[in-house]
Amino acid sequence: MNKIIEIEDLTVSFGNFDALKNVTCSISADPGIIGLIGPNGAGKTTLIHAILGQHKASQGEIKLANQALAYCPDTPEFPAYLTATEVLQQSCALNEKAEDPQQIEATLEKVGLSEYPNKKVGGYSRGMKQRLGIAVALLLDPVLIFLDEPTSALDPIGRIEILQLITKVSQEKTVVVSSHLLADIENIADRLLVLNHGELIFQGTLYQFIESSQMDEFAELEIKSEQVKQEVMDILQVNDIEFYPEITGKLMIKSEYTEKLLQIFPDIGQKISTYRATSNSLEMAFERAITGGEQ
Repeated sequence: MNKIIEIEDLTVSFGNFDALKNVTCSISADPGIIGLIGPNGAGKTTLIHAILGQHKASQGEIKLANQALAYCPDTPEFPAYLTATEVLQQSCALNEKAEDPQQIEATLEKVGLSEYPNKKVGGYSRGMKQRLGIAVALLLDPVLIFLDEPTSALDPIGRIEILQLITKVSQEKTVVVSSHLLADIENIADRLLVLNHGELIFQGTLYQFIESSQMDEFAELEIKSEQVKQEVMDILQVNDIEFYPEITGKLMIKSEYTEKLLQIFPDIGQKISTYRATSNSLEMAFERAITGGEQ
């Protein structure tokens, strides 16, 4: 397996604060998507910047294969007066890469901007700028691309389109996607790196991470409003029904309490907007891993 990146015992400190602590992991040159996830402040962006040489290691080392890497930040910005074609031409010049008009045209086609090559970037939507950022990364023909929060500021349609583009790119490249949107990662990633408080707590496949959480089958309750949520929780407690509040605000109830839950539906039914059975999810596994299994 051809390793692009090998990280050994990496610590990155800012003053007395350790943003990364003794991180050891590796990334191989296998086409696909690696989800880099963790709570806010877990060290996701710090890890990317350390790999790219923007943060100095306080301890440990990062070994990089002699292959091109590329990076697209969460909010790619370009001079508003340039067109998409000119942005890619400028990228070639900055990276001392011979300008190839056919490659530039093909790259814009790949990211879905072929209809707007001469439109000034100042008139681009947020999603179009994200596509252009990915185009700049692809133009370097890297073996690995880092995308930092690529869908965080997009509307639902824009998110779907960018996720489809990332999936398309991952058929030929290794793509590391840093995101706090776990549903997006669950939809596209096949591998994971999970950080918490600067420490790497998991590296492996998405399936392994979800299965390792050892969660039971659950019923999911979506409450109509925050005002009545406490009322529902009080009713569940009185009836000895265990529940787990999710980050999203939903209540998760183990399937073993289904019969009891149905018995009290006359009391809570009007307060619930959605009820459905659900199996293990990335969000549930993530919350369990971060909290150490405590709810």
